[in-house]
Amino acid sequence: MANGATSHDPLKGIIRRCIPALAIVGVVTLITTVSFLVVPIYMMQVYDRVVASGSFSTLFALGAITLFALLVSTALDYARSRLLRRMAIWFSQRTGIDAIEAGIRQSVASRNQTAQSLRDIGEIRNFIQGSSIVTGFELLWTPVFFIVLFAIHFYLGVLGLVSAGCMIMLSYLSEIVSRRSLFEAEKRSLVATATIGNSLRNAEAVEAMGMSDRIIGRWQKENDIALDLAEHANSRLAVIGAFSRTFLLYVKVVVVTVAVILVLNNEMSAGAIFAAFIVTALMLTPFSKLIDTYRQVIGARAAWGRLRTDLTIDSRDARLPSPMPRPTGAVTVDSLVYAPPGFSHAVIRGISFAMSPGEVVGIAGPSAAGKSTLARLLMGIVKPTSGSVRIDGTSVFQWERRSFGSFTGYIPQSVSLFDGTVRENISRFTDVPIEDVIAAAKRAGAHEMIGHLPFGYDTRIGDTGYTLTGGQRQRIALARALFGEPRYIVLDEPDASLDQEGERALLSAMRAAADNGATVVVISHRASVLQVTDKILILKEGRIQFYGWRDKALEELGLLPAPGPERRLVKAVDSHAGR
Repeated sequence: MANGATSHDPLKGIIRRCIPALAIVGVVTLITTVSFLVVPIYMMQVYDRVVASGSFSTLFALGAITLFALLVSTALDYARSRLLRRMAIWFSQRTGIDAIEAGIRQSVASRNQTAQSLRDIGEIRNFIQGSSIVTGFELLWTPVFFIVLFAIHFYLGVLGLVSAGCMIMLSYLSEIVSRRSLFEAEKRSLVATATIGNSLRNAEAVEAMGMSDRIIGRWQKENDIALDLAEHANSRLAVIGAFSRTFLLYVKVVVVTVAVILVLNNEMSAGAIFAAFIVTALMLTPFSKLIDTYRQVIGARAAWGRLRTDLTIDSRDARLPSPMPRPTGAVTVDSLVYAPPGFSHAVIRGISFAMSPGEVVGIAGPSAAGKSTLARLLMGIVKPTSGSVRIDGTSVFQWERRSFGSFTGYIPQSVSLFDGTVRENISRFTDVPIEDVIAAAKRAGAHEMIGHLPFGYDTRIGDTGYTLTGGQRQRIALARALFGEPRYIVLDEPDASLDQEGERALLSAMRAAADNGATVVVISHRASVLQVTDKILILKEGRIQFYGWRDKALEELGLLPAPGPERRLVKAVDSHAGR
């Protein structure tokens, strides 16, 4: 990578951890492959020795040895399948955490909300515990059967080699005729799934504006293309598969015919006919499986490539591994520049300013000025293109997330609550006494409102729970942001859905947090909210137009109010904070 940067690929370590298990699978497959030879050997011995001698003791001895070998093979086959299942489960558990973290990183960077990494893990897990890996090792050990065929007769060995070469050509042909169509079908299917997933998240707008038929049409178009591509590829694979199965029958017929001719010419014993037939069938079985499992191999290979891309972390994007101590809250923004991935146009253009503990700093400006982007940068959610945001000298982007979250509070522009209880949402899903949750709710002025919910703090909310109003969602989100008495709070338009009572609670909470030593940043268009700030930063087209004391900034914005209801509201909040 450029500038000497390296990348961390967690799948490399996983592969290394899987090598011993795969080695065991390979050895077991060799043993089972060799054990299959007891059947043709048994057939040869029975026909050449037992039938000729009429010895029942020899027949029983051969039968006992064969039965024991097959029982051992069965036990080893079960152990092998169990080992592969355990390896598949371990892989899923080991990569699941990394995949979720990667999904969060992708959603933060591109707002592309997807669980594709988890689906890819499922695809690879099914591949590991399926028949494909065993088929691969069986192909590796097919030379054992070639050796046996050559030992029976040279011509039979040559026939086996030619047959195997034809099966390899059929396998390669199946890849050529279907690879591109299958990959394209997978991509189209993902697009169709993403389209309908996004529509379901915006179901109210779809239903209210009668857009369902057009949304369905978009999904159907992509889905039909995916189905057509998949059908095109599967049709070709079906033709090759059908031909390969017929070819296997032809080979068996030819083997028997050649073996009979050799017997008639006294070049081998009659029992070798059965042995040659069985060995040839065993030799060609892995090749026929390879064609049948090709679709699974293609899917797993594509999933592995996507997963490797998703989980690989540029060293420059890595977080600090160790927790950091709780800071004082002094924030420094130095020459901050940010251009979204894939865009050359910068949204934030070289801004610098500083904030001190105990300050409430407002951010204002016209729409599309970059205010929400700046909020995300201030919280270390996205990586700056250049420059930095630092708390007590440490980059907020590199700060270890668990310790960072323990002293910060954040309300995004689009308030998101999770499936769970009100208590779980406010406590950020930590196991803490209810008193701590109630204290945060009281600081947000939400305690009484929560008490009116059906089950109070135990009310389930989120997509599958009780439906909250916009104001209720914002007040619970404010309580979550204030949980744990954070030292650094960023609020992006927290007043958007609040009524007068909710706004009064918000203003009081902001001032109380600052009085307690926290650094508070609030983005708002309302003069009533900006009135409780100490300083205001006016942002325009990604640049600082003004940064200074509140009254001067309000004058710049044309929001300096005359005495009236808003002024009285601010005075009421200040007097309440004083108490």
